[in-house]
Amino acid sequence: MPTINRNKLGAWSRKKQSTKDSYQKWTKYYHNPQWLGERDYYLRMHPLCECCMKHGRIVPAEHVHHKVPFGRGRDEEHKLQLLTNPKNFMSICKKCHGALHKKDNIKTCMSLDYLTDEEYAEAHDLKWIK
Repeated sequence: MPTINRNKLGAWSRKKQSTKDSYQKWTKYYHNPQWLGERDYYLRMHPLCECCMKHGRIVPAEHVHHKVPFGRGRDEEHKLQLLTNPKNFMSICKKCHGALHKKDNIKTCMSLDYLTDEEYAEAHDLKWIK
């Protein structure tokens, strides 16, 4: 019996389109040569996850996290300054990065550069540690 592919009918097109638009919106920043150079240099200078080190573990860093998201910049120049300023960087592992973005609240402009012990344990599946 033939099946119907709901994607071709557009059942989920709104969600997929917004994800695509969001990606395209930030692509120009993440492909910026100055950002790529700063990111690579920062990871070479800080090869371990700064969040994990605060919790007493040694884990290699995979990402560079912006403490203050550059998307909150007032204008294009301010966004580029937040994007490429090493004082706004934090070398971080994939699990901590996901947890920090999960914790992020767009309405608050606070810097996100820490995880509580509970958030850290949940992100790294360390529920057995108390």
